[in-house]
Amino acid sequence: TLRSGTLRAAPGVALNFADGLFQWNGGTLSGLVTNLNTVLLTGSGDRILGGQLNNAGLVRHVGQGRLQFDRGPSATLRNLPGGTYQFEADCSFSDVSCCNAVRWENRGLVRKIGGTNITTIGVPFNSLSGTVEVNTGRLSLANNGSSVDGAFIIAAGASWPVQHRGNLP
Repeated sequence: TLRSGTLRAAPGVALNFADGLFQWNGGTLSGLVTNLNTVLLTGSGDRILGGQLNNAGLVRHVGQGRLQFDRGPSATLRNLPGGTYQFEADCSFSDVSCCNAVRWENRGLVRKIGGTNITTIGVPFNSLSGTVEVNTGRLSLANNGSSVDGAFIIAAGASWPVQHRGNLP
């Protein structure tokens, strides 16, 4: 469990944990981190991404705590082909610090299956041949982005977007 402090991956680290074994509920991940299996974002505490997170497995966002992208090192979340970022609670994403660009690139599946309110992605979100699926609640893309050959699947009773700016459909 990463609750506070910084896990600094230099030059990089691959996480290959079964579901429930790696829980991130606070603190900072920095450097180059690649998820090959399952990472849980739990609890209500803020987490900071201070580098690059490549997801080739499953990220389960089960807690309501924010994921903040640090602008200092240009934090990037890359959801790779075959990777799934799954929202199981209402939560939000924002940027912190200064002065570089941050981004979320989706080439896999971003899915909202939990929470009945709003999940807000407040960093630039680019769906690059990826899929966004909203099964419950609302997903808001609220800070620019684009979609290139992406698919958006919205279930009955769910909604997208509450607000968005950019070139998304």
